[in-house]
Amino acid sequence: MENIKFKYLEKIKLAYDNGTTAKFKFLDLIRLNNESYVVLLPNRGKGDVVHIYRLDNMESKSTLRYLPVENKEIESQILNIYNNGNNNFLKKRGTIMNNEEKEHQEEIERLETEKEKYSKQMKILAKLRILGWIILIIGFIFVPKNFGYIVVFLLLALYNSVLPVSARDKYNNIVEEINQKNYQYEHSPEKEKEREKEELQRRIDRVTPFKSIDEKGDYHISSVSWDLTENEDKLTGVNVILKSETKYRKNLYFKYKGKGKIINAPVGMIEEEYLEISRTKMYMLVEEKKYEESENLFREVFAKDPFTGEDIVSNKI
Repeated sequence: MENIKFKYLEKIKLAYDNGTTAKFKFLDLIRLNNESYVVLLPNRGKGDVVHIYRLDNMESKSTLRYLPVENKEIESQILNIYNNGNNNFLKKRGTIMNNEEKEHQEEIERLETEKEKYSKQMKILAKLRILGWIILIIGFIFVPKNFGYIVVFLLLALYNSVLPVSARDKYNNIVEEINQKNYQYEHSPEKEKEREKEELQRRIDRVTPFKSIDEKGDYHISSVSWDLTENEDKLTGVNVILKSETKYRKNLYFKYKGKGKIINAPVGMIEEEYLEISRTKMYMLVEEKKYEESENLFREVFAKDPFTGEDIVSNKI
């Protein structure tokens, strides 16, 4: 076995008895009960799923056989050793990402130090320029004109050549390099995937009711709409948009069970009109920042909690 060595993430191609093949990457080699087992990552796998094989005929890699582990208890032990070991792919990937972030920050700090150095040089040269103009003016007053023109030419030549080359251009180049590196880092494939996951989670959160009224924070009702049956005497669903000063909006839709809820509008008022008037009252309460009163009115009219969607016992519906 000592003759067989694997490199971390070494590519391995397995051929099965049915003629199919599969590609893997090596993660770990584990010894247990005088047997050797390998943990393999499926090609393009993310690390949440791994395959475990028992090694046989281990004279060399060319004769090596990968056998399935039929004993579930042994498979569980191998998986536990792998999960708690140093070759765990998910742990290593996190370490790699942390190292990349650290290297990026160190490079940015180095460039920021250089930028500060050239910034100081620019300030010194700017002061020298002011001093040069002072000397120039004095030269025009107290020195013959021909000499004054020579001074003007020398100062302008110094300013237009030495400053851009020595400080200003280098400063601008470093600023551009910092911006490029930050952009490349923030738009790396890993960062793009993180943003996609975050955006997906936000989309899920926007349409997911709160589990408890205690979770609502500073959310309050922003707008309300509803769905009615064809004869417009029952509610089949109600849509409420919740707004927060610190978080994204939530767009919640609650359906009523069965054939819907009967709307018990006041005598002489049709159901749709009753809902419209009630919604207007809610909006007025929201404008006055009487959020709790608008929420209670919602519960009374729609027999639903606007945050959790739980059914509310109401005399109005």
